[in-house]
Amino acid sequence: MMHFEIIENDPILGAQECWTFHEATTYFRSEESGGIEDSLIIDLMTGARETIEKMTNLSLIDRNIKVHCVNWTGYLPYGPVVEIQSDQEIKKTGTSYPYIDAKDQDLVIDYKTKAYRDWE
Repeated sequence: MMHFEIIENDPILGAQECWTFHEATTYFRSEESGGIEDSLIIDLMTGARETIEKMTNLSLIDRNIKVHCVNWTGYLPYGPVVEIQSDQEIKKTGTSYPYIDAKDQDLVIDYKTKAYRDWE
């Protein structure tokens, strides 16, 4: 049976959204009021980033990700990947967008991604 599951997908502490709060309020032609409207704009910023990440399979902010894969082959989601950690040997091809071959294996892989906009 093939299985792939994202166990954790957490932004790295201090990770910044793709745009600033000021840029968002300017775009929405809103004033920074410190009230409920500000909270709504922050939620819209986060929701937009998360939607783009899911649609493109790219990480737009730095994050830590942990996946569990059993008898699975494919690319690790939300690249570019900057560091991979695992207690088990991993068969992989490529670095920034590694292709994992976990046929006949049960792997838990921890990895860090770099915000795509900061990638060189």
